Amino acid sequence: MKIITNIVAVSLVILGTSAASADQGFGLSSFELGKLRLTYDTDRNQDGDITADEILLARPDAFDRNGDGRLDARERGIALKQLELRRLN
Repeated sequence: MKIITNIVAVSLVILGTSAASADQGFGLSSFELGKLRLTYDTDRNQDGDITADEILLARPDAFDRNGDGRLDARERGIALKQLELRRLN
């Protein structure tokens, strides 16, 4: 019984660390954003201007906080605010 209790305790610590790390990694680094701005495929309408919407289409996984593979309205709103602060929009 003590072994099972220890396994559960260690698992909870690992899960807590993983959740904290994922939350800290939300969004894109400056390097990743710069790379996306130079990528031909990111500019969907080929107008020479990379918008926040085009960034979200190129890398939705970077802003998907709950890991379901899609951006819900809350995640999209947070992502757009973050990108606007970085002057991409």
